[in-house]
Amino acid sequence: MGSLTIRDLDEALKRRPRMRAASHGRPTAEEVRVILPTALVQTAQPATNLGERIRDRFARLGDVELLVAVRELARAARLPDDLAAPRGKRASKPGRASNRRGAR
Repeated sequence: MGSLTIRDLDEALKRRPRMRAASHGRPTAEEVRVILPTALVQTAQPATNLGERIRDRFARLGDVELLVAVRELARAARLPDDLAAPRGKRASKPGRASNRRGAR
């Protein structure tokens, strides 16, 4: 059987298994041998993703129907006259070149 040494353990954490062992009437080492397998079995469960954990947590509450808000159609945009004209037929502003990619 192997041995396990844990260094730099917080005193408060070290005291807890010692107190638990005393209440069960056994040595601290034996108490830790009981605690470790129990703790490791609990964490050996398959991990689930966050969505599954949320669904599982709230499943007991039952299904919920959410109301969908009625929305109005968007109104037509009002464009300035020079932007409302078809592309290529826009009115050019005075002092600007008609070709946008031209020299400025």
